[in-house]
Amino acid sequence: MGFIHCEITSNVISPAQSWDLLQNKTQGAIIWFLGNVRDHNEGQKVTAITYEGAPVLGENTLKTICEECHEKWGPDLDFVVVHRVGTLSVGETSTLIGVASPHRVAAYEASRYIIEQIKLRLPIWKKEHYTSGEEAWLRGNSLNG
Repeated sequence: MGFIHCEITSNVISPAQSWDLLQNKTQGAIIWFLGNVRDHNEGQKVTAITYEGAPVLGENTLKTICEECHEKWGPDLDFVVVHRVGTLSVGETSTLIGVASPHRVAAYEASRYIIEQIKLRLPIWKKEHYTSGEEAWLRGNSLNG
């Protein structure tokens, strides 16, 4: 079975620190996805987002999602998935997904599956902070309302 590293952290996400976890001579493709806080959403100017969640439940959910990828695209894929909690400023990374695979198609598809499942299932809640001083909890796509 491939390598799985899943983490919910309040620390700054560093792609450089995760890079070595996916270095494997049997893997021909490595896909990286970084989700960053952007400066706008639905017509509002955003200054920051606060992410709140349950770290243990979140890490277990991420691990389950990665295990589903093994079922779909094979047991030889390796994963690093990190989601940050706390208040993040515009430009900071909230999500890192790294997938290593012998072939690029499986890496691309697994990476896409992971981010879509995070949006649907990860127990992380988001509150946006706006330049107007207002704040709003974002509606979730499914379970993370």
